Amino acid sequence: MVKLIPFFSVIMNTFEGDRFIKRAIDSILNQSFKDFELVVVVNGSTDNTIEILKEYKDCRIKVLVLDRTIDLGAAREYAIKNCAGLWVCFLDDDDELVKNALKVRAWAIKILMLFMASKSIGLHSAIHIRDNRSLKKAGLWSIGKKILLSIFIEDRLHNYFYEWSSVVIPREIIKDIEIPAKVNIISDKYIVCFASLNGVRFIPLPAALSIYFKNDSGLWFNRQDIVPKEENILRTTLMEFTNAD
Repeated sequence: MVKLIPFFSVIMNTFEGDRFIKRAIDSILNQSFKDFELVVVVNGSTDNTIEILKEYKDCRIKVLVLDRTIDLGAAREYAIKNCAGLWVCFLDDDDELVKNALKVRAWAIKILMLFMASKSIGLHSAIHIRDNRSLKKAGLWSIGKKILLSIFIEDRLHNYFYEWSSVVIPREIIKDIEIPAKVNIISDKYIVCFASLNGVRFIPLPAALSIYFKNDSGLWFNRQDIVPKEENILRTTLMEFTNAD
């Protein structure tokens, strides 16, 4: 029997995420657009994450269990290399997709394919940000080669905001990505930069398609001390890439 290639691969990396992961997975399985696979990489978790995943009998869920914890950048790279969809999108284990997120993205891609090569089509969208008190909408994040240079090389990184769950990238472009060993917290930014510098145009969508939950137990909040070091690696890599042109 011929194995069909899913339209989307939704990648989820999780580490000790049993408090939130069911909510995140259910938001994917409840999508109105059904042509996707969900790739979950369990990064050496010792909590109840695997038991929760065993409750799901959906054949679209691919679970990859690592017997030891590896760096987040390496875990994201591993997930990308083991997905099969035409387009790759992402969701952290403590966030959610809104109900029709994949439907809107698929519709946009199919329209854009009338005018653009598929491997150059990327998407980004607004997001909802939820904390313990409120739900608000964050603005769109736009990226291109000139913007990349101004953000990362001219040291204006923090003037721009985007969230991992807001982007869609062609698998053909990012399947061979190699994330530097010391890039972890901002490995998502590295992947998006890699895609943009390799010809992906990120087209903005006006709808907020994901919900980002502020979680003060996450890596981003607890290891801010290493973010500047990782940003320097990213800037150096981008400068090397552009100087090689």
